[in-house]
Amino acid sequence: MAMLDAVTLIALILAVARVTRLIVDDKIGLPFRQWVLRKSGEDGWFFYLVSCPWCMGVWVAAAMTTTTYLWHSSIWATVLTLFAVAQVASTILTMTPTIVVKKDE
Repeated sequence: MAMLDAVTLIALILAVARVTRLIVDDKIGLPFRQWVLRKSGEDGWFFYLVSCPWCMGVWVAAAMTTTTYLWHSSIWATVLTLFAVAQVASTILTMTPTIVVKKDE
């Protein structure tokens, strides 16, 4: 099995982090998490899976790493790059202090 080149590996790591957060934490993933909650209940293993970043991260990594090995295409490279850039941007934004604009009274 061939090793991934460094750039692809870094993009894959960042993309996995972003997709995992998208599923587990982000508001856009809330309807999916609520659907899983209704289907499996609060104590269900599937709800635990989609609400645990460590658990979901393993499965996202497995799926995305397998796809990266099997599907060498510019489309997949673009998808990885998109999520990797989004992860870096969100990390920068969470580390940057928010600017508050006050109205003159």
